Amino acid sequence: DGDRRGTFGFDRDHVVAGPNGALHLHAQRSGPYIWIDIAPMRTGVAGGLPLVRAKSVVKSFRQTTDVVALCELAVHGLKAITGYDRVTACRFDDDGHGEVLAEALGPDLVAHLGLRYPASDIPDSARRQSLRQRVNAIADAGYTPVPLVADPVLANLGPLDLTHSALRSVPLANRADLRGLESAASLTVGLANEGRLWGLLICQHGRPRVAEPEIRAAAGLIGEVVSLLLANLAEADLQAQRASRDAILGKLAKQLSAPLPLGEALAAAGSDVLALVDATGAIVRIAGKQVRLGRTPPAELAEVALSALAVLSAGKPLAIRDFALRFPELDECRADGSGTLCMPLESGNDDAIVWFRPESSRFVTGVDPARPAADAGAASPPAWQQVVDGRSTRWSQADQAMAYAFRDIVLAEVASRTRTALRESEERFQLLAEHSGVVVTVNDIDDIRTYVSPAAEQVLGWRPVDLLGQSALDLIHPDDRKAVADAHAALIDGAGGCSVCYRSRRPDGSWLWVEGHTRLRVASDDGAVRDYVVVLRDATERKDVESQLTEVSERLKRMASIDGLTGIANRRHFDEVVEREWRRCDRDKLPLSLMLLDADHFKRFNDSYGHVAGDACLRAIATQIDTVAQRPGDLAARYGGEEFLLLLPNTTIEGALQVAERLRALVEGLGIAHDSTTGRSVVTVSIGVASAWPGDSDAASDDVDRLLRRADAALYRAKGLGRNAVAAARR
Repeated sequence: DGDRRGTFGFDRDHVVAGPNGALHLHAQRSGPYIWIDIAPMRTGVAGGLPLVRAKSVVKSFRQTTDVVALCELAVHGLKAITGYDRVTACRFDDDGHGEVLAEALGPDLVAHLGLRYPASDIPDSARRQSLRQRVNAIADAGYTPVPLVADPVLANLGPLDLTHSALRSVPLANRADLRGLESAASLTVGLANEGRLWGLLICQHGRPRVAEPEIRAAAGLIGEVVSLLLANLAEADLQAQRASRDAILGKLAKQLSAPLPLGEALAAAGSDVLALVDATGAIVRIAGKQVRLGRTPPAELAEVALSALAVLSAGKPLAIRDFALRFPELDECRADGSGTLCMPLESGNDDAIVWFRPESSRFVTGVDPARPAADAGAASPPAWQQVVDGRSTRWSQADQAMAYAFRDIVLAEVASRTRTALRESEERFQLLAEHSGVVVTVNDIDDIRTYVSPAAEQVLGWRPVDLLGQSALDLIHPDDRKAVADAHAALIDGAGGCSVCYRSRRPDGSWLWVEGHTRLRVASDDGAVRDYVVVLRDATERKDVESQLTEVSERLKRMASIDGLTGIANRRHFDEVVEREWRRCDRDKLPLSLMLLDADHFKRFNDSYGHVAGDACLRAIATQIDTVAQRPGDLAARYGGEEFLLLLPNTTIEGALQVAERLRALVEGLGIAHDSTTGRSVVTVSIGVASAWPGDSDAASDDVDRLLRRADAALYRAKGLGRNAVAAARR
C-alpha cells in the first residue's frame, strides 16, 4: 500500500510515455481499489497550452465588478481554449430553474441568451455529481458504452466508485437529451457557491469531440476561480443593494414628512416606494383611503384583492408569488399582481401597504420532462418550449426587511401627524375661546346657574333661559359626574382653577363632549366662596383626535410586546410579566410553573424546506401554545429562534405536566411533514417543565432566573429521552 501510494497516491495525475505518444494517468482510491484513467495527451494546442491560456483568462477576471460580466469573460475564454461551438453560463434560481446569463457561440447558431431552463432538465443526481466532480464531459453522444471487465476474484469486494473518473459512462437519457439539442459532444463545469450548485459553464459541439486532460484541467481552473469570485461578487452586490435601499429609506422618511397630506406625500414618493422592494406597483391604504402607485391590478379588482390578502395574511406580514393561482377568481390580477408583499399597518383593521410584482413569463428550452420513458432513447428527442407563468420572482429577505422598515416610517409619520393635529386643534380651540362662541356660566356654591352667555344655544343647543336656575349637574353624563365632582373638590381645596372634559346632554338627548374651565370667585372682605365662573367650549374634535392618538399609542405599545413572526408575546414582554407574576405568587403563596419547549431538529427542517416553510411551522406551533394558554394569567411567548415559553401562574408541577403533554400531542397532531428527522416524519417538540413556590421559605433562594435554568435543564432531559417528550425539572 505504501508503495502504491508513493507511485500514484490518492487522486494523483501523471504523464507517461506511450507507444503512440504521451499518456495522461489519473489515479484515485475507491475503498480497497485504486482505479486509473488512461487518456492520450496532446503536446500543444493552437494559440498556446490550455492551462497557460486559462491563466490568462483568469487574469482578465481581476477587474470584474458583477456576476454577468464575470460569466461573459468566462464563456468567451473557455470557447477560445476548447474550440467548442457554443459555451454558455447558466445560473440556477431558488426553484432550480436555470437562466442563461452569458453566451459565446459560433456563426449560424441560434442565441440562447436570456432563456430559462426547467429544473427538471437537470436531475438532482446530475446536480450532486456536478458538485462532487466539477468537470464532466461527453465526447460522443452516440457512443456505445463499454462495460468494465473485472477479475472474478474481485467481484465480492463491493461496488467501484467512479465518481471522479473522466472516462465513466453517462446515462442513456443524458446522451439522448444532448442529441435532442443538436449537439454531439459536451463539456460541463460546475460552479459552486456556499456549498450549493450555483450554475454551470456548458460547452456544446456539433460533432464528436474529446476533451483531453489538459482541456479539462483548463476548464476546471476557470470554473474554480469563477466559483471563488462568486461569493465576493455576491457579497459586494448585496452590500451595494443594502446601501442603495438604505439611502432610499432615508429619502422616503424625508419625503413623507413634507408639508403635504400623507396621501399626496406618498404619491410624490411613488417611484422610491416601489424601488425599495423592487416592485412594479403598490397600494397604500390608511384610514380607508387608498393611494395607488405604479402598475396595480385593475381598479375594480383592487379592493377585492386587498380584502383577500387581509384574510390570507390574518394581520401578519405576507410574501407570496402566486396570488392569482391561489385565487382563480382574481385571474385578471395575474399580469400586474402575481407576486404580493402585504405589510399590515395594524392588526384589527384593513390598513396595509401591498406591493405587487408581475408574473414572470419567459420561454424555456429543454427536453420535455413529461415525455414517455420509451422516448428517452430516441435518436432525436423533441425540443420543448413552455411558458412559465402565474408566479412572480421571489421576494427576498432583504425585500421583506425593507418593507418592515418602511411600515415603521409610515406608522411614525401617522403618529407625528396626529400629534401635530392635536396641538393645532388645541391652539385653534384657544383662539375660539378668546374671540368667539364659547359659553360662560356663573354657578352658585350649590351649582345652580345664575348666568348663561348667549353662545349656549350655538354651542350646547340650549337657550340661555332654559338653563338659568337649573343645576349644572343635571346635564352631565352619569359616567362623568365623578370626574367633575373630583375637579370641583380640588378647586375648593385651593387649586385656584380646574379643567375637565365631560359629556353634556343636548335638547335632543344626544351627548356633546365639552371642555369646562372653572375658577372660583371669592368675596373681597372675608375670602368666602361666592360662586364659580365656568367657560365651556365644544371639545368634540379634540376628543376625536385624542382618541385617535390614544389608539395609535396603544397599537404601538402592543406592537412592542408582540413577536412579529408568531403573533404571541415576545421575550421583552415575557420578562416584564414573569417578574410581576413571581411577586404576586410570592404575596399570595401560590405556585408558579414554567414550560420551555423547542422544535425538534428545526435546523434540519429549515435546511430541507426553506425559511418560508420554517416561519410557517413556528407560527403553527405558536398557535397551539396559545391554544393551551386558556386562563387570563397564562402567557405564551417566543423565547428566541425555535424556542417558546408558557407561563402558568397558580399551577403545580403536576398540572403543568398535564398541560405540557397536551401541548406536545397537539403539535405532533398538526402533522407538519419533517422527513429529515430520524424515526419520525412530522414536526415535534421537546418540553421542559419547572415549578416553584415563590412564597415558600424553604425555596427562598429561588428566583425567576433559577426557574428558567431549571426549565432549560428539563428541556435537555426531554431531548435526551429521544425528543418529542416532556420532562420535569429536578429540585
